[in-house]
Amino acid sequence: KEEKAKMPPPAQPSGAVPAEVGAAHAAGAGQAVGAGATGAALAKAGQAPGAKMGLADLKANGEKIFTANCAMCHQANGKGVPGNFPPLAGNKDLFADRLFPAYVLLNGLKGEIQVEGKTFKNEMPALDFLSDAEIAAVIDHGRAAWGNDKLAPASLSPLTAADVAKARETKMQASDVHAYRAKFE
Repeated sequence: KEEKAKMPPPAQPSGAVPAEVGAAHAAGAGQAVGAGATGAALAKAGQAPGAKMGLADLKANGEKIFTANCAMCHQANGKGVPGNFPPLAGNKDLFADRLFPAYVLLNGLKGEIQVEGKTFKNEMPALDFLSDAEIAAVIDHGRAAWGNDKLAPASLSPLTAADVAKARETKMQASDVHAYRAKFE
């Protein structure tokens, strides 16, 4: 007997955080917007959902992948939601370690953090349903958007799907990612 998979709600790129998303994150039970939303973003970009995309296409669509999977909490402008979801704009965590953002997306992040002097306690769920290339594209987008390109070390090269595949091999829990982050504070 086959069970039907429950599809997550569609992404809401308007910048507003729906109450059910905030509540789910606060309860630590949140599921990120799923692959269906990524398919919707790709469709808007002229790609058929499920279609194989080349590296150039994925880099060009990093913003669309972000909008479909991340903007609900971190907002389209990267400023997050004060007291709930940390900003990515100006967030040095994106550059603390070459693979750190990949560890966060693959495993989530659990534990209190400080970003720009403000405390955040919500749990970031894993987005490990995204492909290695999609994760690389969305991280590269975050590192280049909202003025973050000025924070990037000159030696930092863009992430590749192979980099993310390597990070995926490192098995971590969300609390392990939090402990790893503490090394950079």
